[in-house]
Amino acid sequence: MRKPIKLSKESERQIVIQDLTRLGIYEDKKGEPIHSLSYFSLVHLLAMEKAVGQ
Repeated sequence: MRKPIKLSKESERQIVIQDLTRLGIYEDKKGEPIHSLSYFSLVHLLAMEKAVGQ
C-alpha cells in the first residue's frame, strides 16, 4: 500500500495560488498581490471566493 505524499507548506501555497489565478483572482480585497500573502490568507481568500461564487 502506498503512503500519501506530504506536501510542504510552500507547495500547498503554490497550489492555492494556482487555484486563485484559475478563478481570475490576482489580488485580495485590499489590493495586495496574492503572491505576497501567507498560506492561511490565501486559503481564506479561496474559501470566500468559492462561497460567494455558489
